[in-house]
Amino acid sequence: MRRIYVLLFAFILTGFYAVNSLANMTNVANKQITTDASVSEQPLFVNLTSNQPNQVNDALHMAFDALNNGHPVIVYLSGNSATVALKSTLNQTQNAFAAPAKMLQQIITKGGEVWVCPISLKNAGYTSNDLIKGTKLYNYALLEQHFFNSNVKTLSY
Repeated sequence: MRRIYVLLFAFILTGFYAVNSLANMTNVANKQITTDASVSEQPLFVNLTSNQPNQVNDALHMAFDALNNGHPVIVYLSGNSATVALKSTLNQTQNAFAAPAKMLQQIITKGGEVWVCPISLKNAGYTSNDLIKGTKLYNYALLEQHFFNSNVKTLSY
């Protein structure tokens, strides 16, 4: 008989816990997400080293979305991604994705910055003259000015 009471108590306790958990999940789901003004102003540094379509598309969409939500955005292209900002690629789509150079132009037009690693660009056989308008060649002064700010959030692709 004692075993039945223990099992019954455990069953009731489990049911109470489940109902309480569901109530908490409902409360969390119904709360509206609010953004602190200081959070919306935090800069985003997107470090892109790949020219693979999925990674390029993800990185540039994240940058564009952050920019649309009021965050200052810097996209840094190095390694294989340095060729993503070439004028000659403005009309080249990647699989089903929009042309990355056009996406970069939109980011620049909306006030974002696009930096390209000069070493990666040179290693790929290109110069700054080959880049879309508005891009900047990376230099340490740019990095120091922006990247060492403790408020900067970084995404790396």
